[in-house]
Amino acid sequence: MSAGPVGEGYVLDTGVVIDLMRSPAGTRFSHDVGSATYLSIVSVSELMLGVQTASGLERKRREVDLARVRRRWPVPIPYDEEVLEAYDYVLAALLDAGKQPRKVLADALIAASAFSIGVPVLTGNVADFRGLEELVGVEAFEVVSVSDAP
Repeated sequence: MSAGPVGEGYVLDTGVVIDLMRSPAGTRFSHDVGSATYLSIVSVSELMLGVQTASGLERKRREVDLARVRRRWPVPIPYDEEVLEAYDYVLAALLDAGKQPRKVLADALIAASAFSIGVPVLTGNVADFRGLEELVGVEAFEVVSVSDAP
């Protein structure tokens, strides 16, 4: 495995996926999140947890959002042997940066997913991935403008 991204596209952090789902049509973002984006099985798992911990109308909205995500990214990056090997590198980088990997487990697994396929992580919270910039590549995602259209 080589350090740094070499492929095209991004692995989306879970927060980016939530931003994409909740933003109205016409919203502009800092990055094009078209066809060259990937989703980790970890993010799908986090979204499932969000459904299970909600109730009433909020739970229904999250179920619909999860179904939309599953249609857009029907085959997330699995947690396989390549991701497990990449995770070892991610853990070493986090420990070198003075972080406690248990506190950032989901983010570490998302970073390992990105590292395993050679693309950076796209995140709205770069601080969550501090210490991994050289290994994985971390890019900041933000909403640039929100459309006035209904």
